[in-house]
Amino acid sequence: MPKQPYLAYAQSPPRLLAGASVIYWGAMTGNSLIGIIVALLIEACNWIQTRWEFDDIHYVRAWHLTVLIAGMTAAVMWLDGMRLREFHSILIWLPLIFLPVELAMRYGNQRAIKASTFSYFARRRNQHDRKLGRKTNNLLVNTGYGYIALTVVAIAIGSAEDTQFFIGMSTILAWALWSHCKRATDVRPLAFTLAIIIACSIGFVSQLAMKQAYEYLMSGKFMGSGNQTNSSESRTNLGHLGEIKQSRAIFWRMTVERGPSPQLVRTATFNRYNNAVWLHEYKNQTGARYDKSDDYYRENRLAGKTDIRPIIPQPLPKGFEVNKKANLRFRGEVSAEQAENPIPSPSQTYAIGDLSKLGLATSIERNSLGTIRIVNPDYTIVDYTSWDNSELVVESPPNDAFDLEVPEAERAGVEQVVRQLGLLDMPDNQKVIALRKYFNTQFTYTRHLDTPKLGWGEEGMYITNFLLDSKRGHCEYFATATAMILRSAGVPTRYSVGFSCRENRPGTNQWLLRGTHAHAWNRAYIDGRWVDVDLTPPSWMETGNSNWLWLGRIQDGWKELREDFHLWRTSPENTGKLSRWVSLAAVIVFSWIGWRLYHARKSSKQLDSHITSYWSEEVPLTAINQLEPMASKIIGPRPLGQDLTQWLQKLTEHGINDQTLAEASKLHQQARFDPNGLPTENQQPLVKLAAELKSQLAKLPKQSS
Repeated sequence: MPKQPYLAYAQSPPRLLAGASVIYWGAMTGNSLIGIIVALLIEACNWIQTRWEFDDIHYVRAWHLTVLIAGMTAAVMWLDGMRLREFHSILIWLPLIFLPVELAMRYGNQRAIKASTFSYFARRRNQHDRKLGRKTNNLLVNTGYGYIALTVVAIAIGSAEDTQFFIGMSTILAWALWSHCKRATDVRPLAFTLAIIIACSIGFVSQLAMKQAYEYLMSGKFMGSGNQTNSSESRTNLGHLGEIKQSRAIFWRMTVERGPSPQLVRTATFNRYNNAVWLHEYKNQTGARYDKSDDYYRENRLAGKTDIRPIIPQPLPKGFEVNKKANLRFRGEVSAEQAENPIPSPSQTYAIGDLSKLGLATSIERNSLGTIRIVNPDYTIVDYTSWDNSELVVESPPNDAFDLEVPEAERAGVEQVVRQLGLLDMPDNQKVIALRKYFNTQFTYTRHLDTPKLGWGEEGMYITNFLLDSKRGHCEYFATATAMILRSAGVPTRYSVGFSCRENRPGTNQWLLRGTHAHAWNRAYIDGRWVDVDLTPPSWMETGNSNWLWLGRIQDGWKELREDFHLWRTSPENTGKLSRWVSLAAVIVFSWIGWRLYHARKSSKQLDSHITSYWSEEVPLTAINQLEPMASKIIGPRPLGQDLTQWLQKLTEHGINDQTLAEASKLHQQARFDPNGLPTENQQPLVKLAAELKSQLAKLPKQSS
């Protein structure tokens, strides 16, 4: 008896289960209408009699269409600003991506398809085996349960409601299990229900525990530090060992449209230091400490009919109009992981423009320290303009409780340096000059740090160790030390992070802000105004300036292409055009597919025998089958139903070696119809005999047409 094909994976799911799963997917991911339409398409096969007589190649084409849809979806989402680490969100669309395969399964004439449909290499191997006369055993699968499983994965990724997801997933799982268990005669419904309830309860408790553990780990209570910057805090690398690595990737592109180019563009400013972390603290005029969100000024009114917002609370002085050309334009990407993203701008920025590109729900906010952030942009790729003027006051006056504070652990070491330099007896501007000379002559800039020599009880004394012992560090050390020293010398000082404008694109007014240009400096209150103070030794600008490899230039080009295409695609003037062209192309493609399917349809009554049977093992082809096209040009086409070897016997009349043909025909018949197949030792001889016959056929004259 020949070995039977595997049928364990060929069972189809119960009616309506797949449709219910897709409807639930639509409800949980905000695509209810799409979910209902897909569910109707899937489940309509239970009532519609129309079927299509698909063979292997049709199912492979359905799979190729699925792969094409997945690739196009990934490409569009990437061009829309999705980063590589966020590509898992593509899985939300699994029910639509795999819809062609599932529809081919449900409306085709087979109850199961070959697993090799989904593997190019498996199909090639089967083809090679048939060529050698080997039998092929194909695992048969029904895609129904696989499609439901993919739908559950999509729900898990796209759902924001853990409890509702768990209830729905448990219902789908119980439904699927019961459809199989009820076929057994010894299944007890009460015991089955109790087992499901216990399993789901254990799973629900475990899910809650894992969620709490995840929130604890991500809250920062478990991880003490990291190199993260937002509008509330900047976790520095003070005290970290080894080399501080910076990305050469372009973060922002800054174009100077009017006026001079700034040397520094700020992302955020902070006023309180605590154990290697700089914070934004805020007190109102009464001295009470408020939540940081209360410190943000929000201006949602457009200036006249323009797309510009002033972002300072006081009215603009005369001469500071915002209806003229902006000073700078910024284009880059914000984080999709947080709703409030600080954005780069010069220190005296008083207005932000081109807000229509950011979305109607987007707001621009600025706090009392000068940090500007964008809230709830429609896309992660943003493009905006800024207006600035060095004569305008845009930051709050000093607050001695924060701007003169020196942590107790660092106070003794900092005061020692203040006394050593005699800063207390100098004017404020001379203090900055003296401190700059001190850092430039006595200290070394480096991004590679050795083990700090901290003794017992000296934890957190990173600045003291930097000033009195190592005298080596990167910009975060110099900026933090500057803030501590100037504060101790009576100068209110804050800590700022952002970018240094160091790389100009040749022949243009565009500046590239890379990760290697990320920098930390200070804002000091001198002569009644806040000014930038950057005391990191100039040698830091020489780091990271090595020639950018060709691969890096390609990465730069792709990033710019992606950002520019996204902004072009989402601009109001292009969105409608692109949608119309895409819709037209989709209508043409699906109309052609629909026309082909309509003319190939058959009633399911004509295909009952096919629908109720599984595929058996394939009768293999051999190298002799490949001779048929050449032989037909000599002896004419093979009559319908005539055995191949009998037909080939006519070739002996044209000079083909009779013995060679007889040996080849014998091995061919054994490979095709012997239950045990063709022995391994006879497979290569068959190939050689076929090659010899092919050589003889090539020398024979062709039949005249």
